[in-house]
Amino acid sequence: MSTVPLMLTALKELWSATFDPDDVWVELGPRQHGYGAGGRLRIGKVRGTSNPEALGPTRPMLEVYDVECILSYTVQGTIDDQSAVTTQVMDWYAVAEYAVRASPSQTVGVPGVRWAVVMGDFELTEAEASETGGPINASFTFNVHVEAMYRLT
Repeated sequence: MSTVPLMLTALKELWSATFDPDDVWVELGPRQHGYGAGGRLRIGKVRGTSNPEALGPTRPMLEVYDVECILSYTVQGTIDDQSAVTTQVMDWYAVAEYAVRASPSQTVGVPGVRWAVVMGDFELTEAEASETGGPINASFTFNVHVEAMYRLT
């Protein structure tokens, strides 16, 4: 069976234990709850490949995929607050990346995973800020790259 569902759950559990939910709310998929937290870490799309390592009805499969994650922070403020919001997002990203890197054997505890690491393309975006006040936002999109083996049953 694919390791994707287990990896998504493991990342949610890892980061939920890492961040105070009053600061960063961790969620799966495109939901936008937040529950009062200005910060959100959404664990979202998965893109990858799965290829047989041998033939046969119970063959081993090599699975390589990226889990897209979006860390964002929104507060009320003015254009003068944008730098602090962006800095906060990048500080939280460093914490999230370290949590994955520091997991035992860098597998995030998922059976079959050879390794999981934050790597690949990333994107930092900032919302248009107003000089007179309103929502200020920064988002950082990054990937957790996973390589795993599982056996078809």
